[in-house]
Amino acid sequence: MCSLLSAIAPTFWLLLLLRALSGAGAGLFFSPAIALVATLYPPGKRGIPVGAFSSAFAAGAGLGTFVPAVLDPIMGWEPAVALGGGAMLLLFLMGAAWVPRTPGTGPAPRGPPPPFPPPALRSRAVWGIGLAFVGLEGASLSSGQFFVPYAESATAGLGWAASLAGAVGALFVFPSLFGGPLGGRLTERFSNRRTQMAVFTAVPAALLALIPFAGVVGVAAIATCFSFTFGMVYAMMYVIPPYLPGLTMKDTPLAIGLLNGIQLAGGATVAFVSGWVIATYGYSKFWGVLALLVIVPLVFLLWVPARRRSSLQSG
Repeated sequence: MCSLLSAIAPTFWLLLLLRALSGAGAGLFFSPAIALVATLYPPGKRGIPVGAFSSAFAAGAGLGTFVPAVLDPIMGWEPAVALGGGAMLLLFLMGAAWVPRTPGTGPAPRGPPPPFPPPALRSRAVWGIGLAFVGLEGASLSSGQFFVPYAESATAGLGWAASLAGAVGALFVFPSLFGGPLGGRLTERFSNRRTQMAVFTAVPAALLALIPFAGVVGVAAIATCFSFTFGMVYAMMYVIPPYLPGLTMKDTPLAIGLLNGIQLAGGATVAFVSGWVIATYGYSKFWGVLALLVIVPLVFLLWVPARRRSSLQSG
């Protein structure tokens, strides 16, 4: 609803408040929602549904920047924002009607007070995963927001027609829907995921630096590769927490909430830096800097055990 009201906000400060509330609502929704998806499936069979959910959420974030970038020159930002807010409200109503109710568990039995701070907040591995991929999240947001203007620019960009720029720009979003289920499945099947996550992030990120030198087919291939592997890594990130040392399934919602918060804050910061680079140095430097912003934070994966536990603990 806040996104829908943003389109008619009479002042900048009210617009800013409504956008902040929209972001807070998205953050409050994601963690319990993905935890609910996990509880609907038994251990060993959660990877694909959790991967599908996380990649759909990630693709939605990409669409949230890509679609307004396409529609803004045509109809202005207000109708574009209203269209997005209306779509979100419709999807919420569909979810409320389709998602099955879960039976209540009753009051929790009395026991010793939970540790403080909670294990998820004390987990160095959770922090490492979250920080390692802030650049990846930011690159997804930045490519969705800046690729179409870059591709259409005849002076600073590729000089493509709007239809071609929009079609190729969509490849930065939609292939992630297929990468997510695959990434979730691989995470449950194999115990050593740190190296794979690093490779699936670093290689496509490095390809981003080649966009100014690639033709239409090359850019389309780079966009597809980046989006597909983005979906894979995003899914791995949200399937892994209960397998980490010291964490159980009870810690999963908070761990996912922490990961999501780090991603939103860090990704938005990377997108802001991307806009500053474009304004200061132009698109000629942008893609190379964006690749570095994705690759450099991967050093935080050193905080993550090389091999995860092979089994879950219910807690």
